[in-house]
Amino acid sequence: MESQAVEALLWNIESAVGEAIVLEGAAWSFSISAGVCHHRSGSGRGAESIVRRTDQALYLSKAHKQDRSRFWTVFGDGTPVRPNLCQILLGQGAVEVHYQPILDTFSGRIVAIEALARMREASGTIYLPAQFLPQMSVENGAELSRVVLTRALSDLARLDQGGYRLGISFNLSPLSLDRECVSCLRKVVQESGIEAHRITVEILESSDFSDIDRAIETLREIRELGLELALDDMGSAYASLLRLKNLPVGKIKLDQSFVSSLERTPEDLHIVRAIQDLAADLRLDLVAEGVETEAVLDTLVTMGIPAVQGFAVSHPLTLERLQAFLQEFHFSREPLPRTLFGFYAGTMASHATICRMLTINPTELNLEHLPLASHCRGHAVLERLGHPHDSPLGVMHQRYHEALGKTSELGLGACHSRQWEQMQEIFDTFMAMVLSAWRREQRGSKE
Repeated sequence: MESQAVEALLWNIESAVGEAIVLEGAAWSFSISAGVCHHRSGSGRGAESIVRRTDQALYLSKAHKQDRSRFWTVFGDGTPVRPNLCQILLGQGAVEVHYQPILDTFSGRIVAIEALARMREASGTIYLPAQFLPQMSVENGAELSRVVLTRALSDLARLDQGGYRLGISFNLSPLSLDRECVSCLRKVVQESGIEAHRITVEILESSDFSDIDRAIETLREIRELGLELALDDMGSAYASLLRLKNLPVGKIKLDQSFVSSLERTPEDLHIVRAIQDLAADLRLDLVAEGVETEAVLDTLVTMGIPAVQGFAVSHPLTLERLQAFLQEFHFSREPLPRTLFGFYAGTMASHATICRMLTINPTELNLEHLPLASHCRGHAVLERLGHPHDSPLGVMHQRYHEALGKTSELGLGACHSRQWEQMQEIFDTFMAMVLSAWRREQRGSKE
């Protein structure tokens, strides 16, 4: 049977199968998948070979159920697919780039922006990456990255002219990491005139690299171009430490799942601190994403997280709104912390440091001042936040320091003593009181 005749037959089958069937008053419709293998006499192929090729074509057809333009696939021809809405928008150039500012917590200045892709329909409907990225092929992803970077660097040049010299980061699909990717980056950066060191390529920590050795080689070539590399969403996948060990990154971005929920799950502060210490020890830059409230911003700044981004700093902005934001932005220089939640985080970090020193080298601590809350910075903070020395929090703070003092008298090995356990119990009680007081304040501010 000729190919055209086979195709006509298959279209007839699809039409017949697609007709709804009414069963017990309900209409049911069905779809099928098929694999086709053309066999020509004299080709030398046996029945087993034909069946195997037909099966391969069938599996390919099934893999494209969502975007195929017909229910069958011919072996060796691939599966014709129909473009989805987001692929159509990409082809039409309907990509917009919005920018989320990144705050340097030490200087109080906006030092960088992250370029974020958006797609806009003619009706005005905007699609976010979570909506359109799953609908894109590897080639679509590579083209999207090229479009975003090209436009972002052009906008960065405009910001330079306005006196705002910022760094910029953008996301690159790990599936796009090949020699063509490096060539494309080189070309786009050279044509932009922007210094390469101001550009950061973000790679998802959970990235599924098809060839990890090749990916590492490509990332090194990107670094050789002068671009920076960041591991995005740090902590979102099991392979975090292996990624840090293997990939030539100079920056990590703490996954927002650990940050945005801090007020609900303050125990996640332990994870934030651990990643902060890891970044410092490895001499990696650290950015915390998902900073959505003033309390969380106050907490991270108090902890000394060097850079943050999120709604508490700014929502993603168009270039025009970003320019207005940069002109008006002012970071408060009021004493830190400004909230009891910030005090809670700062005290947690301070306690961990003191315990570590008591365990390793207590002589480095001022053991005369340790038992006196009045010599602790937290004493003045509690006073400023409305909890004087004779308040329940002030009294418990003094009890905690007295317990520290008694523990320090035991010298090395104190961590194995009953006194250490009692000190930790008093600390836990104090911290629970701080959280309780902070939550009462939060409820009061909403009433």
